[in-house]
Amino acid sequence: MAGDKGGSGRRLGVYSAGPKVKNGPPFRVCSRPARGRSGRRGMSETGGAGGPTVLVTGATGFVGRNVAGALRGARFRVRAAVRRPGAEGFADETVRISAIGSATDWNEALAGVHAVVHAAGLAHRPARARDADRELYAEVNVEGTRRLAEAAASRGIGTFVFLSSIAVNGAETDGIPFRESDEPHPVTVYGQSKALAEDAVRRVAERSGMRALILRPPLIHGPAAPGNFALLARAVGLRLPLPFGRVDNRRAYLGIDNLAGFIVDRLRGPEPAGTFILADDEQCSTARLASLIASALGRSPRLLPVPPRLLRGGLSVLRRKEMAGSILGSLEVDTARMRSTGWSPPCTLEEGIRRALRRSEGAE
Repeated sequence: MAGDKGGSGRRLGVYSAGPKVKNGPPFRVCSRPARGRSGRRGMSETGGAGGPTVLVTGATGFVGRNVAGALRGARFRVRAAVRRPGAEGFADETVRISAIGSATDWNEALAGVHAVVHAAGLAHRPARARDADRELYAEVNVEGTRRLAEAAASRGIGTFVFLSSIAVNGAETDGIPFRESDEPHPVTVYGQSKALAEDAVRRVAERSGMRALILRPPLIHGPAAPGNFALLARAVGLRLPLPFGRVDNRRAYLGIDNLAGFIVDRLRGPEPAGTFILADDEQCSTARLASLIASALGRSPRLLPVPPRLLRGGLSVLRRKEMAGSILGSLEVDTARMRSTGWSPPCTLEEGIRRALRRSEGAE
């Protein structure tokens, strides 16, 4: 991957904004609201319909929808860039765009915008399709991000927030947590595309003076979250026996409310810019996560004491090595730089899971 950074000229791909989610309750801060500040590149708290306008891409997806709701709750005006209807309940206005890639026309979407939150991208796809879709990941995640960052910089937009991934650092840790200063070591096509996109954003920011914030979250949990969290919650809810009783790893997670809250705080505040690894307060084992989900659902976890080596071997036979890593491996992160901003996650991991599952069931 070193030496491939900054590549361009790939064919136009098909944009995927991520899975759609049902309309839910408005965004609510878990605990304390992020404090307002002012600064050289921060934005005023005055808002509502007349506040600073933030363009949010991917606003029909899980992350974008929640970020848009948090911004509106903080009195920003949200403009959603969409390919199809579906963001009307989460944004003050919408603008239609074509496929995200190296040729996307952002002129209308960026008119009058103060900041951009780029949450769109190609992510959750079957593992066997990822290598075959390398050019598609490059077109959407790398060239699409580069195109948007360059368009934003050319209009003098002050802040660009890019939703990257901890996959840039790698897939597993071995006693030493991932840090922002680590050399990137992505092991998947998705992670490689995010690393190249980060590099593109940094280069644009360096040339133009635009403030760039690059966020690397681990697995994100929340109401109607896609992916592994949804699968685990469903299995626990069905009271299926899970072979995690002897799994003693440590993994980082991030609640969607905490992610959205950090973005709001950074848009309100001044420097620092740069890269931030984000995570909840607690980093725990897969067994602990399953127990927290069970508790939130009012159930007792059914965890079988299967030796991890046996479980890993079985998953390898089934050609599920990546799944074995996410269940059995550790993924610890160092959040010192996140906390150096003066912000800390308002929701604990336990509280975030409880709220996520209750809101998914319509209890809140």
